[in-house]
Amino acid sequence: LLLFIVGLELKLSHLWSMRRDIFGLGTAQLVLCALVLDGAGCTLGVMKGPAEWDSADGVTLIEAALDLLRLRRSSPLFTLGSAELVLERVSFPVGGDQAQPGVILMVVDDGAGEADLDPALDGLVIVINATPNEVEQQCDDLVGRFLELSDVQAEGADEVVRRTTFDRVTGTVRVPARTVAVLVEH
Repeated sequence: LLLFIVGLELKLSHLWSMRRDIFGLGTAQLVLCALVLDGAGCTLGVMKGPAEWDSADGVTLIEAALDLLRLRRSSPLFTLGSAELVLERVSFPVGGDQAQPGVILMVVDDGAGEADLDPALDGLVIVINATPNEVEQQCDDLVGRFLELSDVQAEGADEVVRRTTFDRVTGTVRVPARTVAVLVEH
């Protein structure tokens, strides 16, 4: 789609005015998607070579892919649709000394803007643990929130992600190794 738009809007001045959306947010979206997909691939054990796969791996891979599609469609908060909404609703509250290498904690807050995008949810917390170890990530912004693993992941094919826990008193999320966990707040 981007190449199609670039082809239609070949005026350099127009492309220059769109540079933040194309190169800034587009790059961030690409990197985030790559991290999520890589984390999901590691979590689901699909990083094995094709020679090591058996038919059960294929079934698990298909079920896991369908879970990811169900997860994406489970809330409009996964597809905000504009750079303005991304800037308004998405935050990465853990940084500096609090941040752990290989761990990303992203909050999508439905209460941050004027409109309620998902009446069923108040927000999402996505935790990517790309490390080979289970991690605990504390976040002051999550203290007192009622977060739980998304229904799609709680009932899905990935048994590992089900070990994700959240402590609302301390705002601490525990995520298994090489796992992408999505917690929701109703």
